[in-house]
Amino acid sequence: MIKEEQNPTGPVLTAAESRRRVLHNMCSSLLYNLSVILFGLLLPRLYLTSFGSELNGLDSTIKQIFSCLTLLEAGVGLASQQAYYLPVAVGDRKAINGIFSATHHYYRRTGIVYLLVTVVFALLYPLCINTVLSYGTVSLIVVFYGIPGIVSYLVQGKYRSFMEVEGKNYVITYITTATMAAGNLLRMLALLFTRSILLVQMTYCVPSVFQVLVLTAYMRKNYPWLNAHDTPNLEALAQRGSVLVHQLTSIVFNNTDTILISSLCGLASASVYTIYMLFFSNIEKLFYSIVNSISFRLGQLFYVEPEKFKRLYRLYDALYLSAAFALFTTVAVFLMPIIALYTAGVTDAEYLDTRLLVLFTAVELLFSAKQPSGMLLNISGRFEETRQQALIEMGINLLVSVVSVLRFGIAGCLFGTLAAHLYRYTALILFTRTKVLGESPVGDFVRLGVNGLLCVVLLYLLGFDRCYGGGYRMVCLKGALFGLWVLPLFLVVNAVLDWHNVDTLRGLLHTLTIKKGATEEKHDAE
Repeated sequence: MIKEEQNPTGPVLTAAESRRRVLHNMCSSLLYNLSVILFGLLLPRLYLTSFGSELNGLDSTIKQIFSCLTLLEAGVGLASQQAYYLPVAVGDRKAINGIFSATHHYYRRTGIVYLLVTVVFALLYPLCINTVLSYGTVSLIVVFYGIPGIVSYLVQGKYRSFMEVEGKNYVITYITTATMAAGNLLRMLALLFTRSILLVQMTYCVPSVFQVLVLTAYMRKNYPWLNAHDTPNLEALAQRGSVLVHQLTSIVFNNTDTILISSLCGLASASVYTIYMLFFSNIEKLFYSIVNSISFRLGQLFYVEPEKFKRLYRLYDALYLSAAFALFTTVAVFLMPIIALYTAGVTDAEYLDTRLLVLFTAVELLFSAKQPSGMLLNISGRFEETRQQALIEMGINLLVSVVSVLRFGIAGCLFGTLAAHLYRYTALILFTRTKVLGESPVGDFVRLGVNGLLCVVLLYLLGFDRCYGGGYRMVCLKGALFGLWVLPLFLVVNAVLDWHNVDTLRGLLHTLTIKKGATEEKHDAE
C-alpha cells in the first residue's frame, strides 16, 4: 500500500510548471513518433531502389541485432527512474546525486561492454553472411551503427532517467527528433545522389554523436549541481535484476510472433501479419506518446501526496480506458478499407481478413487496459514481487502461440497474445489494486467488461466494410467524424461507472480556472 510519507521541503514543482512540462512532453513525443513513422515509410523504399534487397536486408538485420543489445542496460534505466521519484519530488539534491552517480557507474560499465561487443560483432559478422560487399565494408557498417550506442551509454544514459522523472524528457526528445530528422534527411540525399553505402551509414552516425554533445551542454548549464562522482547509492538500483527480467520477457513477448509465423506458416503469412501490425503499432505509438506524458507527475505525487495521487490515478485510468476503447473501436471500423487501398494490386496473399482485424483490435484493447496498472507498477517499484507474473505471461504467449499457430495460422499467434494479455491484466489489477493502492479490484473488471461489451455492440451494428471505394482522405475524414461521437459515448459510460471521477475532474478544472484568473489579475495589476 502507499506509504503516508511527509514532504519535508514542500513540492518543488508548481502546478503551472507541471502543466507546461506535460504539454511539452506531449508535443515532443507526438512530433518524434510522427517523424519515426514518416522516415520509416520513406527510407526502406530508397534503400531498395538504390542498393537492392540485399543491402536493405543487411541494414535491417544489423539494426535488429543492435536493438537487442539494449538488454546490456540490465534494467538500470527503469530502476533508477523509480528511485528518483521521491528525491526529485522533494528537491533532495544529495539523494539525487547518489542515484545519479550510481547510474553513471552502471552505464559506464555497460558502455565498455557495448564497445567490446560492437568490435567483436564487426570482426565476426562479415564472416557469417554471404554478400557481394567486402569484409571491410560490412565491418565499417557495423561500427557506424554501433558508435551512437557507445557514446549514448558512456555519456547520455545517466541523464535520461533523471530527466524522465524531472518531467523534462521533452528536452531529450526534441534534441533526438532534430538530430534524427537531420540524419535521415542526409541519408536520403546520400541514397539519391551517391552509391557509397559507407557514406550513407556515416549520415546515421554523425548526427547521433552531435545529439549527445548538445544534451551534455544543456545539462551542464541547467543542472550544474549534478555530480556523477558523488558517493554512489548502489542500493537504490538494487532491483535492476528484477527490472531486467521484466524487460527480457517483454522483448521475447513482442518479437516471437513474426518468427513463428514465418517459420511455420510461410513468408506470405508473415507479410500479412506485418501489414496489420504496421498500422496498429503506429497508431499505438501516437496514442501512447500523448497519454503517457503525465506519468512523471503521477510518479512524484505517489510519494509525497498519496491521497491526491489516488484520486488523479483513478481519473487517469478512466480517461485512458475511454480514449483507448474509442480509438481502437474507430480503427476497427475503418481500417479494412485502408488496408485494401494499401495492398491494392498485391495478389500473392490475402490481406483482407475480418477475423484478423477483430483479433488485432482485441489484443490492442487488452494491452491498453493493462497500461495504467503497468505504469503504477513502475512508479511503485514492485518489480521483484511481480517478475514471476512477467515470466508466466511470456510462457503463456509462447505455449499457446506455438500450439495454436499450427492449426489456426496467423490467428493462432494472436490467440497466444490474447491469452497472455488476459492473464497479465488480471494479475496486474489484483496486485496493484490490493497491494499498492489498498482497494478492491472489482471495479476494474466491471469497467473492462462494460467497455468491451460496448465495443462489441458498436462493431456488430456498424460492421467493418464502411468506406470501401473511397480514397485515403475520405476514409480518414469519416473515421475522424466517427470518433467525434464515439469518444464522448465511452466517456459518458465510464463516468456513470464511477461518478467520483467526475467530481475529481470538476475540482481539477475549478482549480485551474481559479489559478488562471488569479494570474490574469496579477498581470492586469502590473
